[in-house]
Amino acid sequence: MKPIKSDKSGRNIHSPFIYRLVANVLFSPYPFYAFTEIELISKNNQESKNLQLIFRLINHFQFDQVYMLEIQDQNIKKISRMAKSDIQINSSENIKYEDKIANRNEYKRLVIINNSEKILNKNLYPKTPEIWVLLDIKDLKTKECFTMLKTQKEVQVTIELNQLGIVIFNEIFEKQNYVIKH
Repeated sequence: MKPIKSDKSGRNIHSPFIYRLVANVLFSPYPFYAFTEIELISKNNQESKNLQLIFRLINHFQFDQVYMLEIQDQNIKKISRMAKSDIQINSSENIKYEDKIANRNEYKRLVIINNSEKILNKNLYPKTPEIWVLLDIKDLKTKECFTMLKTQKEVQVTIELNQLGIVIFNEIFEKQNYVIKH
């Protein structure tokens, strides 16, 4: 499947959900109150951009949970709570999935993955709508993992950004891969 190429304005994206996600969430032109603090706690510009994106995702979707696979990052925990004070944060490689079917338009969990080797050989695909963020897809192993995820039938949408990969599990979408240049 040939990916749809776009820019941060959402050009060439025909799915209303993905268009709004790209134009209004991932590349929102409006600074949030938390961005000043995010810049202060970040080690570098790329980390600041990553934390801002995670903040915007949590703020938009109001996830109940954030799972951090192979990440012990206090900054992610801090900005997650800045976006939603009662969010449940789990730093575990053991994601627990329920068999019940959730509302197909409701995303309950954000999974942030730093070490992709943990998911390459496991069948961790959720049965309910979920969003994964793969940090540093420039890393060879992470890029390999992201490429593998694009081919899985359980994955409906992937969005490749400069350094991040976003994976969306939701059966209501047609399978499509996007590459956003910014």
